[in-house]
Amino acid sequence: MKASKDEKRKERLRVVRAKVSVTIDEKIVEWMDDLIRRGLFRNRSHVVEEALKHMKKEGIKRILMEKLEDQQGK
Repeated sequence: MKASKDEKRKERLRVVRAKVSVTIDEKIVEWMDDLIRRGLFRNRSHVVEEALKHMKKEGIKRILMEKLEDQQGK
């Protein structure tokens, strides 16, 4: 049986979160703010958390390999 939207929201609220501070390129912050204005994300924390979840799902190994390839190409 699929979880209802309310059940999913309650599950999200149970997650313990840690506060972190990061420095991000201003252009990326502007892009994030645009995504929020368009209603795609609730706030900047939501954008960052979803991006990191995606990185984790896709596999950090693949991402690191791409970074290494980029560095070797320079």
